[in-house]
Amino acid sequence: MTYARIVKHVVFPIVQHMLGGGTLAYANEWDETQWLSGDRLRAMQLDKLRKMLAHAALCVPYYKRSFKEAGFEAGDLKSIEDIKALGILDKAILRDHTEEFLAEGLREKTYTAKTGGSTGEPLVFPIGSSLRAASVANMARCRRWWGIDIGDKSANFWGHSRYLGNGPAVRAKKALSEAKARILNRIICNAYDLSDGAMEEYWKRIERFRPAFLIGYATSLYVFADFVARRGLPGGDLGLKAVISTAEVLYDWQRDAVNAAFGAPVVNEYGMCEAGIIAYECPQGSMHVMDESVIVEILPVEGETEGDIVITELENYAAPLVRYNTKDMAAPVEGACDCGRGLSRITKVAGRAYDIIYAADGKAVAGALLTHVMKGTPGVGKYQILQKDLLHLEITYARGGDVSKDSLAAAKATLVRHLGGAVEVSMREVEDIQKERSGKHRWLKSSVTSEDARRAREGQS
Repeated sequence: MTYARIVKHVVFPIVQHMLGGGTLAYANEWDETQWLSGDRLRAMQLDKLRKMLAHAALCVPYYKRSFKEAGFEAGDLKSIEDIKALGILDKAILRDHTEEFLAEGLREKTYTAKTGGSTGEPLVFPIGSSLRAASVANMARCRRWWGIDIGDKSANFWGHSRYLGNGPAVRAKKALSEAKARILNRIICNAYDLSDGAMEEYWKRIERFRPAFLIGYATSLYVFADFVARRGLPGGDLGLKAVISTAEVLYDWQRDAVNAAFGAPVVNEYGMCEAGIIAYECPQGSMHVMDESVIVEILPVEGETEGDIVITELENYAAPLVRYNTKDMAAPVEGACDCGRGLSRITKVAGRAYDIIYAADGKAVAGALLTHVMKGTPGVGKYQILQKDLLHLEITYARGGDVSKDSLAAAKATLVRHLGGAVEVSMREVEDIQKERSGKHRWLKSSVTSEDARRAREGQS
């Protein structure tokens, strides 16, 4: 038996059971239900929605109150469209009423989701083991579309707060994280270090490891692909089944570069910490919604061809989200996909677009680096980062609580360490962050052009 099969049949089930279980049951069931017609899937959603809303009305303090205020009776639900009688949730509501969203008499494990990545609005919110299991099941199901099975080797271009420091405790956490990854047949490439020296090491590790697929932030995958192309490395010889982009918008020019470097399909994954996997790209190019676990509404936005993605969870009984505005944008796609799945479809997600930021030496930096620094700074609410040039970064923030000088200094030091010692980082408190004319909060803006970055990489003034 290969180690991949040991992971699939022994290690993975044990890990998922420890985390709360249910993952394999979901994945096996949804392997079948994805082929149902759209009408049958909608009927399944309606049945799940009735159960979830009845639970929310009975057990979740926030909904007990808000349903009553709206005059909404969960038992009267006749169609999915009836939930439009309810208000829209956003991060501000979740942040102000976090404890009220946790179900009373909870019988499952809960975890803490720390998000704020692509919106510039940090949020700490509870999620239950059922949502976690459903999200992992959706990933497993969708990766099978690309010939990737549980236990297959992967190289993950990933970042975490544990990668931001450099002391003994941080190094121990990194070592433990990488050991856990190897048990699950993965290797970790630090998405926060995209220097040529680091990528040369990543290439050597990946070439030895021979993963079935790469997964990571769009920026880190693109920079690695560019490195492979510049060095003339045989990326196509890796035989990758796919390269999966997640957490950031994948631009078409990035997709083209990654595909050219590795000769493998580039796949879009869309989800969020507080809601799990929401949509996934199939081999025919459709972004399929995970209809078994989430209902997606598209809320029209004046002057825009896409609308806001509003979700209602069907498997998160610990802290359910009903009509939650993700602040991302897409449009519905009518008709059936050529792949034969009945899962509904949306266009490519467009609401997370932001500028690319560069280090002092001209190397692109994963946006997740900055979000992990900012959401890890106590008391910071909304924030916006402006890169004036390669040596100047300005951060404006609105308070979400008490902010100390020490925590701000620590955030600055971390950013300087990753962007370059010559970079000057300034932080300024404001009452609120002004939105764009579109109504969106653009959290990362840069005046640095790709030509500026290229000149810096080549040592030109």
